Amino acid sequence: MAASQPLALAVTFLITLLMFTLMWRIHVGKEDAGVVDYYWGSGFAVIAFAELALAGAASPAALAIAGAVVLWAARLTLHLAQRDNRSHGEDPRYRRMRETVGPSFWWRSLFTVFLLQGVLQWLIAAPVHAALLFPAEAAETALVVAGLCLFAVGLAIEWIADRQLARHRADSEIARTTLASGLWAWSRHPNYFGEAVLWFGLAIAAYGVSGALWAFAGPVLLTLVMVTVSAPLTERHLLDARPDYAAYRARTSAFVPWPQRSNRAKTVRL
Repeated sequence: MAASQPLALAVTFLITLLMFTLMWRIHVGKEDAGVVDYYWGSGFAVIAFAELALAGAASPAALAIAGAVVLWAARLTLHLAQRDNRSHGEDPRYRRMRETVGPSFWWRSLFTVFLLQGVLQWLIAAPVHAALLFPAEAAETALVVAGLCLFAVGLAIEWIADRQLARHRADSEIARTTLASGLWAWSRHPNYFGEAVLWFGLAIAAYGVSGALWAFAGPVLLTLVMVTVSAPLTERHLLDARPDYAAYRARTSAFVPWPQRSNRAKTVRL
C-alpha cells in the first residue's frame, strides 16, 4: 500500500536529517567535517529509493529519473573517495570554519554544517519528490527525453571537469599551480556548472512526469548555493594558497563557460 504524499515527504525528510546526524557523529570521532561530502551525493539516491518504496509504483519515466539520480550519486561518491585518497587532512573549507569557530565547532557543526546540508539536500531533491510522489496520469514524453538528455550533458561536463582537475593534482610538478586549461579555461567552476545543468535537466524531466513547476525550485536553490556559498569559499582558499589564482580569476568566467577576457579582447581588436 502506497504512503500518502505528505507522509512520504515527512519520512524522507526525517531519514535525511537522521543520516546527516550520523555523519556528524562520525565527524566528531574523526575530527574531519569533510565526511559530510560523502553523503551529499549518496543521500539523493537514498531519497530516491525511499520514495520509490513509499510510492508503491512508478512509471517508466519516473524510474528513469530515479536511475539518473542514482547514477549521478554513484559517480560523485566514487570521485570524492578517489580524491580524498590522494589528499591529506581536513578539507580547507571546513578547516577554516573549525579555526574560526574554535573549540565549540564540534557541536556547532551539527547545525551549521550537517543539518543545514540535510535540509538543503531535501529541498534540492524537489525534482525527485515531484517525479516519484506526484506523477500525472500521463507523462509528457518529449519533456522527459529532453530533460534526461540535458542531464547527460551536465553529467558529462561535471565528469570531464573532475577528471581534468584530478589529473592536474596528480602531477606533482604542477599540482600547486592553477588549472587553466580544458574546461577550466572557460569557467572557474565547470564542475559546479555541470551539476547545475544536470539538475535542471532532472527538473525538466520531472515536470514532464508530474506537471509540477516547483520541481525547478531544487536546481534554482542548488545554483544559488554554489554561486554564493560554495564557489566563494573555495576561491578564498585558492587566493591564499596559489599566487597565480588572482590572475586566473580576473580573466576567467566565474560560472557559465565563456571565452577568457584576454581572448575576448583580442577578438574585438580583430
